[in-house]
Amino acid sequence: MKRLILFSMMCLVAIASTAQSISGRVTDEQTQPMPFANVVLLNRSDSAFIAGAVTKDDGTFTIETDRNNGLLKVSSIGYIIRYIDARQGNVGDILM
Repeated sequence: MKRLILFSMMCLVAIASTAQSISGRVTDEQTQPMPFANVVLLNRSDSAFIAGAVTKDDGTFTIETDRNNGLLKVSSIGYIIRYIDARQGNVGDILM
């Protein structure tokens, strides 16, 4: 019984350690949040799509990924597309 509990705990730790994300906030030139902007995580070597998200009403986004780094492509109608180096964690505010 103790081995089963220990095995279960080890599995949960392994699962929790792989669940990582990249998050941030997209703002306009007046630093107002930009809802519904597209944020796409691309592979740095060939620009292949990995994952994507749309910003919420407060301009925030979260992309769940197991990649350590990549390239964020941020776009919205009427704005120039921004490319941001991305690593695990919070990338901060992205000014469009």
